[in-house]
Amino acid sequence: MSNRTIATYNRIANTYASANQDRSLVAPFINAFTAVLSPGQRVVDIGCGPGFDTEQLRNRGYDTIGIDLSPAMLTIGRKSVGGAFVLADMDYLPFGRIFDGILANASLLHIPRSAAPNVITGFHRVLRTGGVLGLAVKQGNGENWSSTSYGYDEPRFFTYWQPKQLDALLTGHGFAIVNGWSTAAPTQPWLIRIAAAN
Repeated sequence: MSNRTIATYNRIANTYASANQDRSLVAPFINAFTAVLSPGQRVVDIGCGPGFDTEQLRNRGYDTIGIDLSPAMLTIGRKSVGGAFVLADMDYLPFGRIFDGILANASLLHIPRSAAPNVITGFHRVLRTGGVLGLAVKQGNGENWSSTSYGYDEPRFFTYWQPKQLDALLTGHGFAIVNGWSTAAPTQPWLIRIAAAN
């Protein structure tokens, strides 16, 4: 993730946390992700932001840590959710093969398409065989900087994906797709994929 996008998330952290407490739109994704896991398994929430999904996973019985590159977001998570929150980069995950699940909800979309294969390879590296990746990205074409997405007047970088592109990325880097769909959203559709590590 670019330093500019990280700086934006540091500036908007409190506003973002206040605006995103309602997780009802995310619930079908979380349900599908956890349907192929067992309670007690170890999960990492990559790009956890203020930790809302981290908390949901913990409440469902998963041993979950959250990672993010925004110190301000992690501060909110540590105060409001508690537990393990780690400052870490999805480009260089500081873990071995210790996870049964990775949740990457609205985080890969901040990575340039050229860097995505390295990130997905890193996801595969830290998942145990048969481990599950839950991935949500914005559907669309191209890459751009946006200062208007979801009402934040601050610059963030976005990469948009088409279903065939995303599927090829996953299957080309050690994953088998278990479930997936496109979903409407107030401003832009999302692509959801649940994939198992081969």
